[in-house]
Amino acid sequence: MKVRLLFLLTWLLVSLNGFGQSPDMYERYGDEAVENRNAWPEAFGYYKQSYELDSTSLVVRRKLAHAAREVKNYPLALELYKANYEMDEGKSDPDALFYIARLEKIMGRYEDAQRNFKKYTKKYKATADRKLMAVATHEVKSSQWALEHVAKHENPDSLFAAIVDTGFAKVNWKINRLPETVIRSESELSPFQSMQTLYYSEYVEGKWRVRAADVLTDSVQHESNVPTYANIRDVPGLPASEGGQANFSQVGDRFFFSQVNDGFTQLMTGSWDGDHIVSAYVMDILNDEGTINTMPHFASINGKDYLFFVSNRSGGEGGLDIWYSVDENGWKKPKNAGKKINSEGDEVTPFYHNGKLFFSSDWHNGFGGLDLFYANRKGESFDKPVNMGTTINSGYNDLSPAIFISQALGRCDFYYASNKPQQDAKESACCNDLYVATAILKRNMERSDSVQSVLNALMSELPVILYFHNDEPNPKSTSPSTALSYSDAYNSYLSRKDDYIRENSRGLSDEKREDGAQRTLDFFELKVEKGMNDLKRFSDALLTELNAGLSFRIYVRGFASPRAKSDYNLNLTKRRTMSLLNYFRMAHDGAFLPYLDNEAVNSARLEIVMLPFGEVKADNTVSDDLVDERESIFSRAASMERRIEIEEVVALAPPVQRPVLELSQASHDFGTISPGALAEHEFILTNSGNMDMIIDSVSVPCDCISTQLNGSVIAPGDSKSLIIQINPKQPGEFRQDVVLNIAGEKPAIIRLSAERAE
Repeated sequence: MKVRLLFLLTWLLVSLNGFGQSPDMYERYGDEAVENRNAWPEAFGYYKQSYELDSTSLVVRRKLAHAAREVKNYPLALELYKANYEMDEGKSDPDALFYIARLEKIMGRYEDAQRNFKKYTKKYKATADRKLMAVATHEVKSSQWALEHVAKHENPDSLFAAIVDTGFAKVNWKINRLPETVIRSESELSPFQSMQTLYYSEYVEGKWRVRAADVLTDSVQHESNVPTYANIRDVPGLPASEGGQANFSQVGDRFFFSQVNDGFTQLMTGSWDGDHIVSAYVMDILNDEGTINTMPHFASINGKDYLFFVSNRSGGEGGLDIWYSVDENGWKKPKNAGKKINSEGDEVTPFYHNGKLFFSSDWHNGFGGLDLFYANRKGESFDKPVNMGTTINSGYNDLSPAIFISQALGRCDFYYASNKPQQDAKESACCNDLYVATAILKRNMERSDSVQSVLNALMSELPVILYFHNDEPNPKSTSPSTALSYSDAYNSYLSRKDDYIRENSRGLSDEKREDGAQRTLDFFELKVEKGMNDLKRFSDALLTELNAGLSFRIYVRGFASPRAKSDYNLNLTKRRTMSLLNYFRMAHDGAFLPYLDNEAVNSARLEIVMLPFGEVKADNTVSDDLVDERESIFSRAASMERRIEIEEVVALAPPVQRPVLELSQASHDFGTISPGALAEHEFILTNSGNMDMIIDSVSVPCDCISTQLNGSVIAPGDSKSLIIQINPKQPGEFRQDVVLNIAGEKPAIIRLSAERAE
């Protein structure tokens, strides 16, 4: 873990000056640091000293909470906001509830965050700050999105293929934090690789500066093939910026960066002499006086030069927006990137590549803080942004995307910055580190219609998590099987919703009783009902692919709460997984039955593998007290354990493509035939295989037998009629064979017998 010099110096100064100071004095020092210098790390140190001397002050605790949030010490900030809110249920600090929800979302507690955002919008609708209310209203929906997507399986292949082009798929990929030789300051941002040099912005002692490093790679394609960095150095000629981020974008002999001049952040450009800057000047036409103009990124699109940048100037959608200018014999007046890209929040760090604009936003549906997105270019605008998923994004701030692709080496290096904690989520997330996601690529000519792409789509719906009431289905049974389906168990569970609300609210007062009821309603809506909706969506997608001829195996894992003994719970989890099998057997009016019974005409099949776990795997913090039913049955912790999960789906090898002949009968006895009489019988030929059957010919041993076939091609599942007539020439026993010659298959034989009278 790198040393954060600014924090250490701040703490040292505060400690050395701490003798004989009063809480009020430290509070005033903190206020001055914020008001005069916007120096939140310094203010954090002062407020902490004040709070340690007098922890009863709600005002100081609020200021310390704000400072902790600003320096990204989220665990401490959450603790302080909760203390303020719980003191008098928000009467003295109503906005504490908003910040509690905001921090819960950043820290990945999406269900808690959504509940508290809902509570904030309901409780303070008439009195809250309008901006906070707008954010809270939006975050109710965004938290729901995060809940639905955080646990879904992702396919990094699709992500990296989207970054490069649709003709590539990744072979190996790995995300690495850049080494300590690069990650050594208080914060790093804005990585940008040009040829074999990585440029990035580094924050040291209140100033941004640009650094450079040589990038070393090789052509050996193995999992650990990530770049190494050497000869790390300052970029000569670029002055350190005290306020703006000294972003750096370079093409040929031109470069672009941002810097604070005359009190506001300006875009600048100049000449680049291979490894240093020889001149720089302000881009007057792009800057808007008194506003932020920063994070420039140069891109060539359809033969024209574009400069994307970030600004809070008027005419935007709100907060920081992404703007762009086109060079047409000089840079033109900037245009806003549009409502699909920009929002009421902040959109920052643009990077254009391969027809896509990559950027970060704290407003579009995401996992918390700033998330990375990309949007496909459409004419002079862009399509709806796509969240890059948990492969890249965390609940913290993820930003500053940059892409470097080497077709020769078959590799893609996706750089970005993040302030996510390294190991423990309780750590402070104060500072941004640089990461690189490296993918080794190969050409794949069958991406769009491959079985793998179908499998990826199905996996993206997983896991599907289904919940049960205590001891269901079939309470008090020791049998491992059940005739009930999950639909029965689901409806039974929903019918008990009021019981759960009553039990989880009993004995509580006022706001806590309301919280208990809301938590229970959230569980049924966000867990139980969502599980059934996920199951329906997954089964619809699965049936579509089975009908198309693909075969799958799905794995289901079972769980149970610890109220009963392990042997009992093992059988209970078997009944629960069996109820899912029964659901598939009954769903869509039995449409899954042929696939489950291996009787489908197209030979596709569905296998369900059950993995019962029982109490052995239950959370050991869940109550097993048979007397205390509220904790062991109705509590959220116990409810979470009573579940099954569809956790994986794999594609099975396709069956051999061949026709299979089924005869209505392989032999026939015509009985006694009078002299000169003609006997006739109809045989039905059915193709139970999975490809067309072609009857090349029907061979007969003599002119005493004739045949009529109403079609030589039999499609899978279809049947044809074969009429055979016999006219025995000699009296006595008649025995002959008719041979069906089938293209590519062994001949089939029909045995005939009769008795000709004298």
